[in-house]
Amino acid sequence: MRPTRILCSINDRLRMEASPKLLLPMPSLLERLGSAMQGVWSSVVDEQSREAFEAATEDKVINNDVLMNANNGSVLSFALFHNLQNPLWSDYSFDSKQFLNAVGPALENFFDTTETLRNQTRASEEEKKNLDEIEKQSETELKVDISGDMTSLSEALLGTNQWRKRAESDPQSLEGQLWKMSTPQSFSASYYVTKFGLLGMLLDPERKVYEEGSCRVGGVALLDARVMIVEDKNKEIGEHEEFEASETLKKDIPVAAQIDVLCEVSYTFSTAKHANSPDDKETVTDLAVAVFEGWLNGGPEKQLRWRVAMLRSAYEFPYTAQASH
Repeated sequence: MRPTRILCSINDRLRMEASPKLLLPMPSLLERLGSAMQGVWSSVVDEQSREAFEAATEDKVINNDVLMNANNGSVLSFALFHNLQNPLWSDYSFDSKQFLNAVGPALENFFDTTETLRNQTRASEEEKKNLDEIEKQSETELKVDISGDMTSLSEALLGTNQWRKRAESDPQSLEGQLWKMSTPQSFSASYYVTKFGLLGMLLDPERKVYEEGSCRVGGVALLDARVMIVEDKNKEIGEHEEFEASETLKKDIPVAAQIDVLCEVSYTFSTAKHANSPDDKETVTDLAVAVFEGWLNGGPEKQLRWRVAMLRSAYEFPYTAQASH
């Protein structure tokens, strides 16, 4: 494999594996099917559940107009309904309709900040020199294992995360803003995707450059919403803990939540050589899934702050065109 292809391969893996470390494990197919069956059953036998399902679809919290375009759309719909009925959501006053109304503008800000940062990031002279050296070497000489851990591999090739250093020194900077919107792993992945892309731009001057402020999120829909008590495995169980737990339910226990949001996002790009030419602009639309995570209770920040933990392809919608750049 040529070194240029190695860089492209690493970049592609980083884009697809933005953050493998999540608060909650991604549900398996069997778990989704089980949740869907329970959702169907409760909506059939329980009038209150049936009314809740109808209200959720009417409010577009469960957007069947979108979900039914997916493979196994009914499974997605009823699994989402069942998971939203988890009493932990109401115990900690989560409002799914309010979240849905806010997530579109939040994602637009997230994507625009990320792409603007990518525009402003430059390759250092040392990185350019290293790229020249990489181009002259073979895969064996580089001793690169692209099947390994992406973060470790990225750090070995590109060094320290400069966005992280800037975010810590200036919380109001673009880096600081993105840090507040992302989990640490997702933030690091965005940086290294940018650096690999930048090196690719040095090899390919025709690579596209983002037109700042052009990002638009055209629509969003919930795909899944899960909540779970995160138990401390090191905690010793007291003699009367079962009674104490009910008294301190909302005060002490850590409760993690994870929400998958389908979004249609558009960007305008131009080539680096002709950035100011109106005839060279191109608008592309991506269909992606943003995985949000937050602590409804007991988190390290002592308050709920939703962060983007992972960006992935919308594989549930294989027949919908998904652009890439």
